[in-house]
Amino acid sequence: MKSIFIIAICLFILITLPIVLWFSEPNKECHVAIIDKTVPNETWSRRLMFAT
Repeated sequence: MKSIFIIAICLFILITLPIVLWFSEPNKECHVAIIDKTVPNETWSRRLMFAT
């Protein structure tokens, strides 16, 4: 019974340790560019195929 309790505690620590370390790190600012390549004109032939 004691060994099962020790194994359970070790598993709990192994599962929660990365989460705790991740939340304890300071936030980092990421510079990301989002490029929107959707077609602005709905008269394009491939877009008409999906129109309802």
